[in-house]
Amino acid sequence: DQCVAFGQRVTRMTFDNDLIDTEPVRVASTVYLVIVDLCAAKDTKEILKCLNAAYPFPRDDKDRALHALLGEINLEVCSEAVKVLSQERDPKKAAERLGTLMTAAQKRWDTHAVPLCPHELKAPALHRLLECEELQKHIAGGKGVGSQGDGSAQLVCLSEEDQAAAMEIVRGLGMDPLLLTIAAQKAVRCAVVPIAGTCPGMWPATKCIGPWLFPVRVRDMVKPAICWLCEELVAAEVETIVLVVNAATQAQMEHLFKRREDVSVLDGVAAEAAAYDQVLLDIGKRLVFVRQDHPSGIRDALLLCGERVIGNEPFLLAWGDHLCSSTDEDGTSCIAQLLGKFENQGSVIAVHGIAKEWLHTAGIFSSKVSPSANPSKPFPLSRCVEKPTVSYAQEHLRTPGVEDDKFLASFGQYVLTPGIFKKLRSNPKIHFTAALDALRQEEGLNGVLIKGVRWDLGSTSTYIQALQAQAGPDSTSTPKRRKIGQ
Repeated sequence: DQCVAFGQRVTRMTFDNDLIDTEPVRVASTVYLVIVDLCAAKDTKEILKCLNAAYPFPRDDKDRALHALLGEINLEVCSEAVKVLSQERDPKKAAERLGTLMTAAQKRWDTHAVPLCPHELKAPALHRLLECEELQKHIAGGKGVGSQGDGSAQLVCLSEEDQAAAMEIVRGLGMDPLLLTIAAQKAVRCAVVPIAGTCPGMWPATKCIGPWLFPVRVRDMVKPAICWLCEELVAAEVETIVLVVNAATQAQMEHLFKRREDVSVLDGVAAEAAAYDQVLLDIGKRLVFVRQDHPSGIRDALLLCGERVIGNEPFLLAWGDHLCSSTDEDGTSCIAQLLGKFENQGSVIAVHGIAKEWLHTAGIFSSKVSPSANPSKPFPLSRCVEKPTVSYAQEHLRTPGVEDDKFLASFGQYVLTPGIFKKLRSNPKIHFTAALDALRQEEGLNGVLIKGVRWDLGSTSTYIQALQAQAGPDSTSTPKRRKIGQ
């Protein structure tokens, strides 16, 4: 009953005496359930009285079996159910695995709990429902709810159509069905974009504005560079964009994204440009500001966000002073390419190939698996090193399937699990790449080879390259509003 307080979402609740621990569960694929009022009778007080007699100390083997059933066995079943809900992306497979778990749990209950209160827990109405032959082709399994008995039940249906069919069959049994659909949720809802740094490579230009505000040509319109990144995040259905800012950049971002332009100004610009003011305001609705008043690095920026802002779930990290443009034949943005490969089973890093002459500019990764071995899947990374020497990279950071004179480098975009915060807290002086490598050793780390081009706007040479690319007829274009995975 307490779970209702968390709203319409799946929550794992762990009880230990008077302590309650809660954990949100992000559902990877839609689950179709039918909750059934058995329209019979049960005495909950009598059931609890009989079961409580086995506590706190078991009297015999029956009591010990109940302790195991409601203790370690229940924990194992719940853990496996959470795993299915959070990782299985195929709705039918998720239903089959969840249904199997429920059916097995019901059988164990019938074996170990029913003998302690047979007059209430034999539950003839419940078993008439679960054993109904007509239902079997529409459900993957089911079980009683709560203290069991002839109160209510839950059925896992194979599809939306099977859910509707099960509802009618339940009504035919003289019971009341309630439709419950748990919709799949996006694996990544939040993005962090640091824009509080000093960017000394472009000083004194950056004394006035950061590279994230440098002008970028998008077709016939010139926009601040960060607009390009924010458009990609919105197109990828990221719900919250956390900007790590100082006092100056927060004022700039509020002016850009949260303040409507004067009509007198909009009257003097092209219609398309005037309409873009509403796009900016819509982006502004997704923004959250976290202050980093002293430029103390990415470690500090992420810890300022932490679980308090991001929550205990995966998040996307993207550098605000980078400009990325997709070269994918389907037009899928760089952000969407990365999110489309995230499988909620460890952090994923966007990478691209760079020549040895650029090794001193980026974090370098290696893999024992060729990125092209299975292009539809991320590949495991075996090493992470920040700005290695050429000789070290040639000896230790080779990746099969990558050209001899190239190495895998960070693309400036990451999907990270909350485990990164633990690594960053472990050492006040730890570098971000070193924290990634520590995360790799504990949880694993995967790479995604991005089809795209990246320019660091905080570097004179790559900023000039970005300007030259924008000068061509095929300059950076608006990201297509493609859903993740399409």
